[in-house]
Amino acid sequence: MRYLDLAIGKALDLGAEYADIRVQKTSDEVVMLRNLSLKNTSHNVIYGYGIRVFYQGAWGFAHNNVFSEKAVLATTEKAFEIAQLSASVNKDKKLRLAPERSYIAKYETPLKIDPFEVPLSEKVELMMETNRILLG
Repeated sequence: MRYLDLAIGKALDLGAEYADIRVQKTSDEVVMLRNLSLKNTSHNVIYGYGIRVFYQGAWGFAHNNVFSEKAVLATTEKAFEIAQLSASVNKDKKLRLAPERSYIAKYETPLKIDPFEVPLSEKVELMMETNRILLG
């Protein structure tokens, strides 16, 4: 919450009419085979955030994956700068925000089977079998 307050406070101090920050966690797993030989496996989890700013009828957006006060402030300033530039270009096409309250929410993609819960050995065997079929 500290970074949320920091980003929104900074955007409003700069003159934004609205600002939000969204934090995202991305997980991926790689299983690489070449000619029935396992070459690489990896599992990565990456966190990042995006900051949207609305200023004089235009949006600005910037993102980062560094979680520090300095990085959040710099990312907010970048989003605001983009909104300013967008507003200066689109003088005749100003957007308006509908009145709406703010939300704090969480979304996870629904899964029948969590792929990260499937043992690596099963994934490798499936890839090997697929590789055998494709190599004929």
